[in-house]
Amino acid sequence: MQKDIEVRYVDHMGSDMRVCNMARQSFGKWKDESELNSTDVSLLHYLSTGVPSNQRDDYEALYKASTHWTPFAHCQLTVQCTVPIFLARQLVKHQVGLVWSEESRRYMAGNVDYWIPDELHEVPEGSIKQGSGGIHSDNLAMIQTMISHTETAIQNYEYFLSTGMAPEEARMILPLNTMVTFSWTGSLIAMLRVVKQRQDSHAQLAAQEFAGKLKTILQQHFPEATKAYMNYL
Repeated sequence: MQKDIEVRYVDHMGSDMRVCNMARQSFGKWKDESELNSTDVSLLHYLSTGVPSNQRDDYEALYKASTHWTPFAHCQLTVQCTVPIFLARQLVKHQVGLVWSEESRRYMAGNVDYWIPDELHEVPEGSIKQGSGGIHSDNLAMIQTMISHTETAIQNYEYFLSTGMAPEEARMILPLNTMVTFSWTGSLIAMLRVVKQRQDSHAQLAAQEFAGKLKTILQQHFPEATKAYMNYL
């Protein structure tokens, strides 16, 4: 069955104020989590840029500044994600500050979903490595071919299982666009870094879609910290 890329909230620890409190820890100060005000928001923007508010229009100052990442690392988030295997193999490269647990078809059998993009693209002009250009001239026909190929592979996989083949070997026939689910736990700064890198226009379109969904969850639970971090990319 075709399925969408999903990012589901599980739980989190901390808040926008927690980031502020961690920054003020060296001064022995701590505010109630519900007391976030404009001063705290300004602090979040300072922490995300390393630049005072009166210099944030100075691009040279922003370029030379360093983010104070430690306060952001005291907050945690856990999400459960369902993505095509090829995308999971890109995302798992983000290691620092993150922990990953993934389902395995060595132990699971059947119930295979897959992902197909709405559009397929041509090789970008002048590129020999990665990325995509305009919509392929045979877009619709190729999408149908991709769907047919994927569904045939899944049918063969299920046939192998029905013969008693070991799941860890039957899975080898499945293509990279079949879905895998993993749970991801990490610090706020690590999750923000994932969004920053994967929403970049040079990232694969599937990765950009994932980043947008993760960003929505971050905005729900750490709205001001997310806004501060994303404002100065």
